[in-house]
Amino acid sequence: MAALADAPRASDGDDEDDAGLSLTKLDHALNAALLLAHVASQRGDRVALLAYVDDVRAFVPPQRGRRALLAMVGALYNLRAEPIEPDHGRAFDFLGQRNLRRSLVVLFTDLADRESSASLAAHVMRVARQHLVVCVTLGDPTVRRPAQRRPQDAVSLYEKMVAQQLLDERAAVLARLAAHGVLTVDTDADKLNPKLIGTYLELTCIVIAGSAGLMLGHALLRPGLQLRREALARAARRAVELVVGTAPVLVIAGLIEGFISPSELPIVAKLAIGPLAGVALYSLLLTVGRARSPH
Repeated sequence: MAALADAPRASDGDDEDDAGLSLTKLDHALNAALLLAHVASQRGDRVALLAYVDDVRAFVPPQRGRRALLAMVGALYNLRAEPIEPDHGRAFDFLGQRNLRRSLVVLFTDLADRESSASLAAHVMRVARQHLVVCVTLGDPTVRRPAQRRPQDAVSLYEKMVAQQLLDERAAVLARLAAHGVLTVDTDADKLNPKLIGTYLELTCIVIAGSAGLMLGHALLRPGLQLRREALARAARRAVELVVGTAPVLVIAGLIEGFISPSELPIVAKLAIGPLAGVALYSLLLTVGRARSPH
């Protein structure tokens, strides 16, 4: 898993946590990246980090375990948002030169305007040919609220029209990315952590379901010494077990996204739910169903 942080695009806007501390979008994005890295490292995945502006500001090569998380914290400690137009091409070229195998690439960014968003979309779609890309965009409540508000005068009507145009352009870029196989997570900064972890759980279920399909295909193409129908029946039993096992995970992901993300729970509680769900999932995957060693 590789986490990419577009510092300028994730820097605008301030929010306050439960302790009254002012947090920018960049703070929320980095918190979510570290949380996702923690969950991924718990399951033994290699985790990489790339933060960039007009050039690469921080890079942590793929590592496993707690060492990867500590390296990410150290690399991000002095990262600051800079009012500079980001160079997406240079960042993705740098990532491509690292010769990463097919990976989950999670990009934390924002869609600021039509021109820069079009450039970002072109680079993301190019990377999506090799990697599974999740584009995480942080919404701006100061744009969404005027679009939802009923206008009372000419000024509020103008604000509503401008805000709605910005939202429509944003939705068009996200739809274009989705049409090219890029997964998108578009949410407010304070709802990012649980929604991102829910998406991570859903991706895990998709991979497991895909593995079940590959098992069926392997049985059909290479039945070995068995009859083809016997090999298919045996593989089907194992595939059904895998698919049925993903159902509770999808329920948990749905509960997180449907009830935890939009709730008024303290941010500390939301931060705790993500890693707990991830650890519970991969503890289940790594322990349940293994054959007992002979005594």
